Amino acid sequence: MSVDTNQSSFGFSDCFDSLFLNDLYGDDLAAAAEVFEGAVGRIDEAIAEVRARLASGERERLCRAIHRVKPVFGYTGLTEVQDAVGAFESRCLKETDMALLSDDFRTLEGSMLESSARIADELERLKAHVNGNVRISTPSLWRICRRRRSCWKGIAGDVGP
Repeated sequence: MSVDTNQSSFGFSDCFDSLFLNDLYGDDLAAAAEVFEGAVGRIDEAIAEVRARLASGERERLCRAIHRVKPVFGYTGLTEVQDAVGAFESRCLKETDMALLSDDFRTLEGSMLESSARIADELERLKAHVNGNVRISTPSLWRICRRRRSCWKGIAGDVGP
């Protein structure tokens, strides 16, 4: 007995760029789950590294840390967060005042932490689907975010899903 992991039978939550993810992973939801699993840990590591670089004043290493985490959001379909990380990376390359960069990062950090939670929840949905071919409803957190749009504040202005 094989499990049908056809992408068309799995719907990514609304906060994710479903068209992009469908194009990227096709019907290989197991691969998507692996990427999502790695992303959660990578985001947490990146936040710790960015905090350390901001505290130590190492701007070049800060820029590299931000650059390395940027694609994580793209590969998980959170393209608006990826754009926000890219904007912060651009500021890092130009701005020499670490205090200003630290202030800018506070908003981005909140978005990154929310994204990590979203990715973790979506990972559980993916795993359940791949392992049992079940359709799990969108987590209530995302329904709340869609209604309030507060989850998207600070990400590329006031843009919501």
